[in-house]
Amino acid sequence: MSDDENADVSPGSHTDLPLRGRTVAVTAARRAEEQRTILERRGAQVLHAPAIRTIHLAEDQLVRAATERLLAAPADLMVLTTAAGVRWWLEICEVWGVRGNVLALMDQIPLYSRGPKVTGALRAAGLREYAAAASEASPELLEMLLARGVDGLTVGVQVQGTGSEWNPMGPLLDGLRAAGADLVELPIYRWELPENLDAIDELVRAVAACEVDGVTFTSAPAVVSVLERARATGVYDELLAALRGPVVALCVGPVTADPLVELGVPVSCPERMRLGALMRHATEVLSQRG
Repeated sequence: MSDDENADVSPGSHTDLPLRGRTVAVTAARRAEEQRTILERRGAQVLHAPAIRTIHLAEDQLVRAATERLLAAPADLMVLTTAAGVRWWLEICEVWGVRGNVLALMDQIPLYSRGPKVTGALRAAGLREYAAAASEASPELLEMLLARGVDGLTVGVQVQGTGSEWNPMGPLLDGLRAAGADLVELPIYRWELPENLDAIDELVRAVAACEVDGVTFTSAPAVVSVLERARATGVYDELLAALRGPVVALCVGPVTADPLVELGVPVSCPERMRLGALMRHATEVLSQRG
């Protein structure tokens, strides 16, 4: 967290507690405590339940087969989409004894980065990106790759696997295939429903009953999970009505917001896709509500 996010606040002033009287639901699995700390220091009551859990694929044969295929082909270029995915993949390759081979390949081919965090992970590994998407979004990556030309090329793409049919990278993958690329997908991690369904179901019911003022989402799979649990518990229509009414859907960025936007749910996002920006934005939006 930056200094302004981590600063202590005085309990004696309403100005210092702009979220006093507000209740915020937090759905994050990662960095949830940071959100809770920031929001509570600003006076909010926090209801938290992780909407998803990450399944590490270090032992997954699909990832290993994809890695071997990238090395054997070898890949002509690669698309990297998350910093955590880059780090985890290289850790997995170290366990498998092929990290050196993978780094040597990546050092010789163009690497397309989805944004600054991915670029940082590449540089930490001693690599350099060929190009990065200023928007931090897949559509810009696709546009860049199509402008370069991918017909007949073997393209490695680090993908986000999810536990649902909704795939945020579908347009990117479909676009590359349509342009003639031979894709090798690297599903470094995937999402599943949390082990504790009671907690997320309680949170979903609270949102559906308008018992919270806002709900924060830091990943699209978390949004999908909340929608799926609302269906499973019979409060889907009530949930959508709440999010279209008094409960604010606070999303870290447009990619996260996509599943809600597709359903006609209004969303509120900060200008920068960062947790700190989301917390400042949530404070500003919720403190101004009547």
